[in-house]
Amino acid sequence: RLDHAADRLQVAGGATQPTRYNQSIASVGYFQQFNRLSVRLDGELDNYTYDNNGLGPAQGVMLNSDRDRLELYQVLRLNYEFSPGYEVWSRAALNQRNYANVPDSSGFNRNSSGWSVVAGLAVDFGGITSAEIFAGYVQQNYQGFQTLSAPTFGLTANWNPLPELRIKPFVRRTVE
Repeated sequence: RLDHAADRLQVAGGATQPTRYNQSIASVGYFQQFNRLSVRLDGELDNYTYDNNGLGPAQGVMLNSDRDRLELYQVLRLNYEFSPGYEVWSRAALNQRNYANVPDSSGFNRNSSGWSVVAGLAVDFGGITSAEIFAGYVQQNYQGFQTLSAPTFGLTANWNPLPELRIKPFVRRTVE
């Protein structure tokens, strides 16, 4: 899958106009089921390219090009259905964030890499509603900054009352 999200908008602090950026996404995945055991392998590449912002005549230009980056994600998930509609699962994930300008205009190297390992329980309530609960550990290693590591946990749900409507609430602790 290849998506282009052009001209997405977000407002930077103090900016008189929204920050414009382009995002290109490429994803690939593989799924295989062996009776009650299933394996899923996913990879994703996100490329962000930001336009510089004018803050106004007195302030000059905000150098958003320091935010240009390539993000890579790799995920391996193993599921085991121990009873119809009930699965235990584990997931290991890696990520890398590589900035185009190293160091940035402030002299910082903002590149990072990280990993997470979680385990959880998935319950399917008859095809219309499902839920997952999980817990594990996450670590992000920042070049030139402190490494962050902490327990992670979450709860996700999927409610699909109509073929055209899917509601996916979630609560998740992450390191960004």
